[in-house]
Amino acid sequence: IEHQLADFSELKKVFGQNDRLTTATLVKLILPELLGTRHERILYLDCDLTIHADLSPLFALELGDMPLAANQRGAVFSNDQLKRSAETHFEELGMTRPFRYFNSGVMLIDVANWTRENVGRRTLDFIAANKDLCELPDEDGLNAVLNGRFANLSPIWNMNPRRGPFMPLHARHQSAIVHYS
Repeated sequence: IEHQLADFSELKKVFGQNDRLTTATLVKLILPELLGTRHERILYLDCDLTIHADLSPLFALELGDMPLAANQRGAVFSNDQLKRSAETHFEELGMTRPFRYFNSGVMLIDVANWTRENVGRRTLDFIAANKDLCELPDEDGLNAVLNGRFANLSPIWNMNPRRGPFMPLHARHQSAIVHYS
């Protein structure tokens, strides 16, 4: 097995030295650079999830010219103020309506499309230029850069635990991945 050393020093510059987040938050943005010569697709999975089914069907998904597939994040707002706050945040990120915001904890990356669109570099540049705006740096940065340009994964591939508004989904579908985000 060929080993490759990765240099994460560039990622450290994005946050500065005193932020609460580590370079591990941003590693997903450079995976295609690190692994792309050996793989056509990369399945990125956060560490806060459990797997309950075979994941191989994900690799057969048709992505067309999209750089990635992810689960569009739905939101249930308890009041209009929370809804307006979220919409304002998406607008500040430069996203356009209808807002299509995805969770970056489970992403199927098409290396050729990602590389062609320079998604990783553009996202790192966006985060560095908008540190105060990016509450979830990797996720906000990716959503700002892609602005809805992603293939949508079924919720079974990135399901929240059995609670609250997600209970009806759990009753109808077996979760392949449960994400404790």
